[in-house]
Amino acid sequence: MEAPQPLFVQHPPRRTLALLPLALLSLALMAWGLTPPKAQKPAQTQESKKVLTPIGEVRVLSKAEARKAVKALKKGALSTRAFSREELRQRRKKGKGGKAPPSGSFLRRLEEVEKIQKVQHESLVPLLSKIIKEDPALAVRSKAAMALLAQAAGPATKAAEKLLAKVELRKQGSVAAPLLKLLSYYGAKQSFWNGIYDKFLDFSAVAQIAICKSIGKRKDWNGLELLLEHLDAPKPIDKEHADNPPESYWKMRWEAWQAFKPELIKSLEILLGKKFTNRESAEAWIQEQGGVRKLRKQQKS
Repeated sequence: MEAPQPLFVQHPPRRTLALLPLALLSLALMAWGLTPPKAQKPAQTQESKKVLTPIGEVRVLSKAEARKAVKALKKGALSTRAFSREELRQRRKKGKGGKAPPSGSFLRRLEEVEKIQKVQHESLVPLLSKIIKEDPALAVRSKAAMALLAQAAGPATKAAEKLLAKVELRKQGSVAAPLLKLLSYYGAKQSFWNGIYDKFLDFSAVAQIAICKSIGKRKDWNGLELLLEHLDAPKPIDKEHADNPPESYWKMRWEAWQAFKPELIKSLEILLGKKFTNRESAEAWIQEQGGVRKLRKQQKS
């Protein structure tokens, strides 16, 4: 008696049938001395390097990224043309509507500088220096000074020292203050700071605040004389003297003094360990303690 036939005939799995053409193709390629293509592995991405700077943590660009950033900065921010107010106004109008502002316009320059405020690469430093020196818009120069804070200590400090040697930049508080912050954070030679103290009145009030703050932060006793000299309100020694500056000058000095005085008093307290609000009482106390040298030794010990 014959065995009963199965009700259902088993067929190969569909997946096996689907893979059959691929297997035949591989065999054919091998027969011709070729190897079948291998599946490409996804590229391994390394975590971007980050470093700490005066403005916090920033990302270090790769060489390829830096080349792109430099190219964009040169195209969009390093226009040699100084725009008038009317030209800037017209270009702002053209820049509206979702499209990128035209290369060289105020908005485009500002935009390109803002893009690199949290990234670092040595190739960006000379371009930022050029923008700080040459851009016709203070807003762009200020942004470039802030972007310089994100750069590495060596090239950034050299650039900042050179920039602060220019009188016109010392008078621009929003430009000079970030540069002073950079040098206070990374450090500069004492001879540099002594020069800054000598030129204190060349700086605007915003930068003067930064200088006073830096003295306290670095506990720089070489800045004590400056703090004492400007502790009292500015006023002419002889109002009737022919060489006495006009009233407008003293008004400007007084307004600046009002701005930097709180930071000056704080830094003076850090050095002396005691709060003073006028020069006479501060100097009298210093003499009672045996002079500046003795106070410095006591603080070190």
